[in-house]
Amino acid sequence: MDSLTQFVLGASFAAAVVPARHARRAMLYGAALGTLPDLDVLVPFADPLDNLILHRSASHSLLVLPILAMLLYGIAQRFDAHLREVPARWRWAFVLALVTHPLLDTLTIYGTQLLWPLSDYPFGTGSVFIVDPFVTVPLLLAFVWVMLKPVFAHRAHILALGFAVAYLGFGLATQQLMQKRVDADPSTAGKATVVSAAPLTVLLHRAVVRDASGYREAYLSIFDGDAPIMWSSFASDYQSLEALHDNRNLRRLQRFSKEMIGVKTEGNRLIVSDLRMGSEPAYVFSFDFGPVTAPLRQVQQLPGQRPAPRALPWLFRRTFNPAESLPPAHRINSPDFAPNR
Repeated sequence: MDSLTQFVLGASFAAAVVPARHARRAMLYGAALGTLPDLDVLVPFADPLDNLILHRSASHSLLVLPILAMLLYGIAQRFDAHLREVPARWRWAFVLALVTHPLLDTLTIYGTQLLWPLSDYPFGTGSVFIVDPFVTVPLLLAFVWVMLKPVFAHRAHILALGFAVAYLGFGLATQQLMQKRVDADPSTAGKATVVSAAPLTVLLHRAVVRDASGYREAYLSIFDGDAPIMWSSFASDYQSLEALHDNRNLRRLQRFSKEMIGVKTEGNRLIVSDLRMGSEPAYVFSFDFGPVTAPLRQVQQLPGQRPAPRALPWLFRRTFNPAESLPPAHRINSPDFAPNR
C-alpha cells in the first residue's frame, strides 16, 4: 500500500495495544515503524529487475520483522521510560506496527516475500488497490484526533481501525467472488487468470486471462448480476520467448509476475510487461530485453505508464453499469485511457 496508509496503520495498531494514556506516544512510534519497511526503496540496485523483485523481500519478511521489533524496542526503552511502564504491551506495539505492514502489502497484487529468506515466493491476493481512501481516511482522521485532542480519541481510533480491517476483509471476499465468476466462465478453462481490485475501490475488479496466443482483459463489478463478462482481447508475441527459454532475467520476471506477462516487439526489440499492474495499453512495469537474437545481459526498464486521471470517471460508471464495458479499439484510442508517462 501507499506510504501514508502504512504510516497511519502502524500508528493505529501500536496505539491499540497500549494503555490509553500512552496512545499519542504509541501513534508516533507506530507511524515511524509502519513506514520503516518501505525504506528499502532507498537502496538502489544496478539491475532494474532487482529493484522490482527485491523490493518487499527482506524488509517485509515475517521471519525478520519480529526480531527487528524486539531490537528496536530494546534500544527505545533505554531512552524512554514510558516504554518500561508496561513493557509487554509496548513490545506488542512494536511488533504489530512492523508486521502489519507486509500483511497489508500482501493484499495488493504486487507480491510480498513474507517467508524470506526461506522462500522468495511473492504473496499477493490483489484484493485491494495500492491506494484506497476507505482504508486511509478513517485511520488518518483518528490519527489527527489523537494527536490534537486525545480525550475520548482512544476509542475512536479503535473504531477506525476496526472499520479499516473490516473493509479489507470485505475486499478479500469480493475479490474471491469475482475470481469464482471468472473461473466459472467456460472460456477461461485451463488458462492462467488473475483478478485484482480496480483503482480506489473493492467494488470493481480487473480480470486478466492469458493463453498461448495473447491475453484478455475485463472489468467486473459486484453489481453486475447475471451480466456476461465482456472480454477485450489483445495479441501477444509469446512465440518470441522461445528464443529466450534459458534467459535468467526472463525466468525471474515470469516467476515474479506468476506468468502474467505481455510481449510485444518494437522494431527488433522485445518488450515484456507485467500484466498485473496497469490496464491495456498502459503498464507500470515494462522491460526492454533487447533483440531476440542478442538479448541484453541486463534488461532496461521502460518508463512506467498509467491511465490518465480522466479514466477514473469511467471506472466509477463501470462499477454501477456493466454496459460501460468498452471495446478494445475504443478504450485504446480514448483520451480517457491515454497513458501518462
